[in-house]
Amino acid sequence: MAIDIEPNLKKGVSLYILSCFFFACCFALIKHAETYASIPSIVFYRNFVGVLFILPWMITHGKPSLKVSRPWLVIIRSAVGLVSMLLAYICLKEVDLVNTSVLMNTTPLFVPFVIWLWHKKHIDHRLWIPIIVGFVGILFILKPTTDIFSGTSIYGLGSGILSAITAIAVRASTKSEEMHTLLFYYFLIGFILFLPFNLLNWQSPDSLIHFMGVCAIGLCSALGQWARFKGLSYAKAAHLTPFSYTGILFAGLLQFIFWDEIPDLWAWIGIVLTCGAGLLVLFFTSLRPPKPRVPSARSSQGTYDQK
Repeated sequence: MAIDIEPNLKKGVSLYILSCFFFACCFALIKHAETYASIPSIVFYRNFVGVLFILPWMITHGKPSLKVSRPWLVIIRSAVGLVSMLLAYICLKEVDLVNTSVLMNTTPLFVPFVIWLWHKKHIDHRLWIPIIVGFVGILFILKPTTDIFSGTSIYGLGSGILSAITAIAVRASTKSEEMHTLLFYYFLIGFILFLPFNLLNWQSPDSLIHFMGVCAIGLCSALGQWARFKGLSYAKAAHLTPFSYTGILFAGLLQFIFWDEIPDLWAWIGIVLTCGAGLLVLFFTSLRPPKPRVPSARSSQGTYDQK
């Protein structure tokens, strides 16, 4: 049995790490692009290129590829995902690449709460300690003061919270929808929503290099989304999501190469605590929940992305 599973698991892990690399490149390009383009303009080009990336597949498969069985779920996934992305872009304006990546990867800490609200399933008692440790790590990164909620870093945390909602929505929608269809509507909705902002205040890139830069953002984002979905087709999400933290390593490498910056001591402490806590949450949620001492005394506890 191990012989049959191992090759698929390797493919899944490889594709998932590849997606983290593309996303890290995407955010590095965004941080640079924000020096010469507005955030609405960056989001517009990013989604426009994403639509072009998926369009050949949609054309090849014809009208059936446009059909979705639960449109409301696709809309929720797209809308929340776009807001999460927008918050991350705002965070990148002032916060360094590594800390933004960490704040966005707080998703595992918030997923149990989203499941509790969405599916009415109580939180596994084993998760409380790593969740608390993770939030302590977040405090080290945010370095809270009396004006913490006016700081740009709070947008990165908001992106992580919304990403938890997106993760659950994606998990639910992939049970009935095609991967390429989900990606197509995700990019298309973003393109349509940000088109009016750009028509009212159109800003074309002032050079070919800048135009290639904003197009590269869309390409890296599309490749990252594709590699992540493809990786999840080979292995369970519970086995792959711990590798999300490789994105922080890629972000740190890119930040050092292009900006010659490294996080300070307090940020490193926060990174270790937050990532370690996230891995523990993912570890516990990938296990079968403990059997209750009294049968039928309570319903079995739900876990995040076990399939």
